[in-house]
Formats: sequence, structure tokens, C-alpha cells
Amino acid sequence: MIDPIIVDVLDDRPVSLPARRHLVLCPSIDQETAIKSLRLLSIRAGVQDVAFVALNDVRRGGFIRTINNAFVSADAEFVSYVAQDAFAGVEWLSRMESQFTSRSVNFAGYNCGKWSGRIAAFGCARASWLRNIYSGNFFHPEYISHRADNELTAIARGQECYSYDPACILVEVDYDKPFRNKEDSASNFHAEDRNTFEKRFDEGFDGLIDAGAIGRLRSDYIKERKSFVGKLRKTFQTKFR
Repeated sequence: MIDPIIVDVLDDRPVSLPARRHLVLCPSIDQETAIKSLRLLSIRAGVQDVAFVALNDVRRGGFIRTINNAFVSADAEFVSYVAQDAFAGVEWLSRMESQFTSRSVNFAGYNCGKWSGRIAAFGCARASWLRNIYSGNFFHPEYISHRADNELTAIARGQECYSYDPACILVEVDYDKPFRNKEDSASNFHAEDRNTFEKRFDEGFDGLIDAGAIGRLRSDYIKERKSFVGKLRKTFQTKFR
């Protein structure tokens, strides 16, 4: 087993991470829980050249901002993002790395037991590809708490560089989540994130995917009857009918 490490993350200070082939980054507000999870992830990884890092979110900046702050100084070929309540299947990380033997794969989703690869709730990226996507950030920084993983998955699928192996198991352990059947029920949900995603999707995420991909993927990511864009379309159609 490779012992996890804890690194403090603050907005105004550089984050010091070890240089490894693969970094597993875990934003955390409960270090005891994070270390317990990362120890299990480590012993089941099947990979040696890896560091498991609990990112102590000192100022409660949130998952997205914490990952972005740490990624700036990441010296690794691959970077995975997980959460402090993650639970892994055997050989989860070696199965993930085996997908990247193809140079056409730049991003891959773990089997979270919910989205069947449509959204990489937990995922792994080739760092060199990711640095060209968001100019040094891991996730698009406009998101507050949700939909950044939706966007990254949609971009990779639109660029045909996405991979998903259902045997690569990494799930979230949250016994209450199944009873919160709507995204809006999450305590940290912001409607702005949904609106941001839908707007950026229609614009091809700053041109990172083309019109063909937008049309092909729309039904996987946009529910017109609930979406901000869908409401605008309905209002426009009603007004000018």
C-alpha cells in the first residue's frame, strides 16, 4: 500500500505535489474520512507510480476550485479526481491506465454505478490534453459546484477521445443520495451551474466540439422541458405564434 498524503489548499498559495506518473486528487473537508478512503483506493489500485493526495480544502472553496488550484502544479502524466467518500473495486486504477494505451484516449470515466459513462462523476485525464482545454485548469472555472464533470465528459465524447470501462469501478458512498432524486435537492446546488452548462453546450464549449457533436450529444445532456434554453425557446415560440 502507498500511504496517502495530506496537502493544504488555499487560493493564494501554491500547492506542492509529488511528481508521479499518476496523481489521484481528493478534495476533502474531513481528513480522517479522506485518508480512510484513499488507503482503500491505494491497496486496490494495482499501480505503483502513483500518489494519493487528500487536498485539505482549508477555506471551503469547493471541489472544483480545489482541484483547479492543485492541478496548476501537478507534475504527472495522468490525473484522477475522486472524493473523500469514494470506494474502489479491485484493480480500479490499473484498469483505468490500461485504457490510455491508445493515444486516442485523453479522458475516461470510472464506473460510478449511476451514469454508465455518460457523466464522469469520477474521472481520469491525460494531463497534457487537459492543459490545452482550459489553459491550466482541470475544470472550467465558471462552475460553482455542479456540471463541470458533465462538460468535461461531453467535450471528450465530442472530440472522440473518451473511454469508459464498466469494470473500472469507483463509486460514491452516500446512503442518503438515492432519496434526493433531483439535482436541485443537493445542499450545494446552484441553478447558475445548470444555466452555464446549457449555454456553453449550445456554444460548443468555446468551439471545443463541433455542431455535429452538439446535435449528437444533446439528448444525453440537455432536457429541453427543464432547461434554461428550453424555457427561452418555449417563451419565444408562444410569444410569436
